[in-house]
Amino acid sequence: MNPSDLRILYVAPNLPNPATSGGAQRTGLLLQALSELGHVDVVFLPARLPDDLSITEIKGCFNVLAIEYTNVIREHAMPPKYGRLLGPGATSFYVAGRHRWQPFHELVRIIGDIQRYDFVVSRYLSSACILDLFRHAKLIIDVDDYDPDRLRQRLRASGWLKRLTLRRCLHFSLQAHHSFLPRAAHCWVSNPADRRHDGLSDATLLPNIPYLPAGFPEPSYASSAPPVLLFVGTLSYSANSDGLDAFLRQAWLAILHSRPSARLRVVGQGMSEKQRTQWGSLRGVEPIGFVENLAEMYSSCRACIAPMLAGAGTNIKVLEAAAYNRACVVTPVSHRGFEDSLPADVACLRAESVADMAQHCLLLLGDPNLATRIGANAREVVRQHYTQSRFTAAVRAGCDRVLGSGQG
Repeated sequence: MNPSDLRILYVAPNLPNPATSGGAQRTGLLLQALSELGHVDVVFLPARLPDDLSITEIKGCFNVLAIEYTNVIREHAMPPKYGRLLGPGATSFYVAGRHRWQPFHELVRIIGDIQRYDFVVSRYLSSACILDLFRHAKLIIDVDDYDPDRLRQRLRASGWLKRLTLRRCLHFSLQAHHSFLPRAAHCWVSNPADRRHDGLSDATLLPNIPYLPAGFPEPSYASSAPPVLLFVGTLSYSANSDGLDAFLRQAWLAILHSRPSARLRVVGQGMSEKQRTQWGSLRGVEPIGFVENLAEMYSSCRACIAPMLAGAGTNIKVLEAAAYNRACVVTPVSHRGFEDSLPADVACLRAESVADMAQHCLLLLGDPNLATRIGANAREVVRQHYTQSRFTAAVRAGCDRVLGSGQG
């Protein structure tokens, strides 16, 4: 079969546009790579649409079979008799994410017979479960973030009441991953360490790569930048905002004590007014929010921080900072998956706790040459190994493997 004759079904929880989050960026990159292999029909399962987008506009850009909101899917998991009587906390405890691991039959009927496709690609296991994509023998799942690991991280960082719900979420997530992942024809992972999990030992590595719409940036040197630290991330995502809050509580005052002229700029979409007010009240903190030109933000900082305490997969913003020639101070969570490619003290500075980030930040603020050297090392790693051509090659390798598997 000519590759251009391939018919592909692609399901993703993120819209590829606007590409202002790591999830949207990976969704778009994967869609682009699949479109080079054949005709792609898509199903999107977003939490909501961005304010400036309509379903009509999305369908004008992509071959969209259906768009369904996750809140609608979640509501169907509630018993009709009691759903309206329970408060948000009790509802979350009852549902506990189970809607993510069972077919949403209304949507399954809309999609119809998926055997008309040569193969099917799902971003995350949950998308495959919601659409019952295991009906197709040639199903590829982009695991990206291994959900039980994400939930375990959240459990460690949550209060006792939230942990009651998270334990139930983890229980159902583990059940689904153990039961369904081995049924996929193939899987991609962004973090090579995820191959230790059931069903992923033979997975292809599909690394996250930095989103660089204007091409690989020309280097600007940290040695000429002011003593500014930069945080970039989607601020409505709890792993980002919680990590930043921890940094401000545990590290920022120690940094100001030793270097009163230091500044921390907070950049990213989804900043609430409460966050802006809270962070803006702290000395030296500049809550900027969304910006169109990230290059300006990177060129005007000495170094970056990635203080994540929860999450799974790999952190794209660490790679983005590297592409812009900036050293990044990371935690074990944000360094996960990069331990070999971005070694500590060579291509990043790794702190074993958020509080320990203070000494590493002070080191970079006080030694511009060190900041420049580590940033240059990190940039070279990204230039060689975290590229769109390598991403596309990994997508093709996984698809070729499934198409040549003789299944179906």
